Amino acid sequence: MLFTSRIGFNVRVETKAGEAAGFTDEAYKKVGCTIAGTQDIWENSEIIVKVRAPEYNNNLGYDEADALSNTKLLISYIYPGQHPELLNKLVNNKPNLTVFALDCTPRITRAQKLDTLSSMANLAGYR
Repeated sequence: MLFTSRIGFNVRVETKAGEAAGFTDEAYKKVGCTIAGTQDIWENSEIIVKVRAPEYNNNLGYDEADALSNTKLLISYIYPGQHPELLNKLVNNKPNLTVFALDCTPRITRAQKLDTLSSMANLAGYR
């Protein structure tokens, strides 16, 4: 069974992606996600959601930013002020790539659903 969201997305999760947080591949499979290898995810996904900014990936053998084609959407932390070389790589080499930098979401009421800092604080029990 392949998980399809209510708006039609098929969800594929990288092998062992949730391991550090205590989520097994089997747990993702139980809710209908497909488990896929690193290279398959980067090459065949239209939208990539990632917590850490793109970096050198040992499983790929190259930088994740290099694996992004112009037609992809990346949703991730980018930290453009701290990683100008990453920003330049994404902007200059891939002019049609769409990047949504989670760390640049304003901390205002209207954008609260996108505010990852507040979400993580709530999960950690901070009030």
